[in-house]
Amino acid sequence: MSPRRPLFALALALAAPLALAPAACDLRIDTDDGSVDLHVGPWEPFDAVRVTGDAAVEVHVDPFLARPTVSVSGAAREGDAGIVTALHGGTLEITGGTPAGVVVVVEVPRLAAVTVVGGGDVGVYEVFDDRLDLELVGSGTIAAEGAVRALGVTARGDGVVDASRLRARTIDVDARGGALATVCASGDVDAIARDGAVIVRACE
Repeated sequence: MSPRRPLFALALALAAPLALAPAACDLRIDTDDGSVDLHVGPWEPFDAVRVTGDAAVEVHVDPFLARPTVSVSGAAREGDAGIVTALHGGTLEITGGTPAGVVVVVEVPRLAAVTVVGGGDVGVYEVFDDRLDLELVGSGTIAAEGAVRALGVTARGDGVVDASRLRARTIDVDARGGALATVCASGDVDAIARDGAVIVRACE
């Protein structure tokens, strides 16, 4: 096994009025063979995630979790850009960009909203709830799967919202500026598409 080296590849900083006290923070770093594995938690409760920048993020919903968890894993090298995470008013904010192969993994007991600003790539998995709101501003991507009673989608820019695997009874979708939104509804869809945006109703 190669000797451990200092971790310069990825910075995970906590800065928020609701950020966790140091005594409650569990941080594990594994840098063997260039891999990075950071776990920070447990966190104070939050049910919304906002990604600003070009980070790759996975959001997994597990109703049996006592508290949300956040981890960063993947291959990285010294000098790679870092990300910053902060907690504001029930929203986890992830800012920055992840190097190739590095993914921020968020696990929550409940999810109400996901927002992407910029070119981030966010996957949302196993959502089963009354309502979920997805908002995209920029060239990023949001892909979601699960089932909800009501889905809200807002898309601005030339990004993609793929909710073809997220079944919803009713959907409100507003897409503008070249965005592509794909939704799956068993009931009514209230759709507005402007400025070259495309809305597709399809289920996978």
